[in-house]
Amino acid sequence: MVDAYVSGDDGGAMKPQSYDLIGDIHGQNDKLTALLKKLGYQPHSGSFRHSEGHKVIFLGDYDEQRRLYSDRVAQSHAA
Repeated sequence: MVDAYVSGDDGGAMKPQSYDLIGDIHGQNDKLTALLKKLGYQPHSGSFRHSEGHKVIFLGDYDEQRRLYSDRVAQSHAA
């Protein structure tokens, strides 16, 4: 987990934001789902959300051919 400060939605005061960094997934969707749950993310309306507002940043490869696993990536961005 990495903590950072980002500007508020209204462009005003900076607010803290926690990020979870996830490295190469290589198409391991089941392991990714298990990791997200272990980090405190829960399925919510077809995506994952963290009860404390953490967000995921994916680093590295999503699969061996470097194609995005759009279902999981879209879910993380929707949270």
